[in-house]
Amino acid sequence: MRVLIVEDDMVVAGCLKPAVVEAGHQVVGLAADRDSAIALLGSARVHLALIDLGLADGLTGLEVARAAADQGVPAVLTTGHRSLVPDDFAGAVGVIAKPYSPAHIAAALAFVAEGPEACGTTPVGLELSPCWTAPRRPRQPAPMSASVRASSAPSQ
Repeated sequence: MRVLIVEDDMVVAGCLKPAVVEAGHQVVGLAADRDSAIALLGSARVHLALIDLGLADGLTGLEVARAAADQGVPAVLTTGHRSLVPDDFAGAVGVIAKPYSPAHIAAALAFVAEGPEACGTTPVGLELSPCWTAPRRPRQPAPMSASVRASSAPSQ
């Protein structure tokens, strides 16, 4: 996967990058603020974004997560302040609480890449958003309209 890291603490970003690479993924960009992150989301063909809540320009990680969701890019929030994450996770698929280990990051990346149905158990350290934990219902065929039923009925 092509992963965007959105983190203003360069020490943390410096630890995240090798964790992503060692898990078999490519880091396509590093952003420390909202505007840089949103620009990279639009230009770097990102498959997943790891987004810290607090960035160089304030608590703008949630705005980045919403922008990622609007572009169809799954995001995982990283934070030491879980209470700041809204109920809808700002469109992100999950949250990893700081401090985390490289193993937590690798497991979360694999889980998001393969999907909850393929992986089964949620990795330790990853809290899923309600959209990923809601019960899955089998798709039902769309009901036919009366005019379609009438036109497809056998003639007598």
